[in-house]
Amino acid sequence: MSWKTPKIVEVSVGMEINMYACAARK
Repeated sequence: MSWKTPKIVEVSVGMEINMYACAARK
């Protein structure tokens, strides 16, 4: 279970960055 936590955080951060990138383009 401990090895899954970092991956989930990484995905969440990646999604957040993508949202900011899309907003910046608009």
